[in-house]
Amino acid sequence: MSTHPNMIRRPAHADCQLAHHATGIAVTFHEWRDDQMVHNTGTVLKHEGRRITISVFHPVKRVVETECGHVAKAGAAR
Repeated sequence: MSTHPNMIRRPAHADCQLAHHATGIAVTFHEWRDDQMVHNTGTVLKHEGRRITISVFHPVKRVVETECGHVAKAGAAR
């Protein structure tokens, strides 16, 4: 688990249409915001197997860690 100061555990779902994500490419993902599932994009910082770390700038700059094809329940801790 990363200890990046902006790392937050957010319910998110990465769109893994690309079989092998490369660091630095844009990726689309879904996340819960204000009780709604919304579309967002970010840049892949790290990709290990199905786990992806994404840098996101909207609506606030942050780092999102998620898995390909996984949607977590709101507030779920892992």
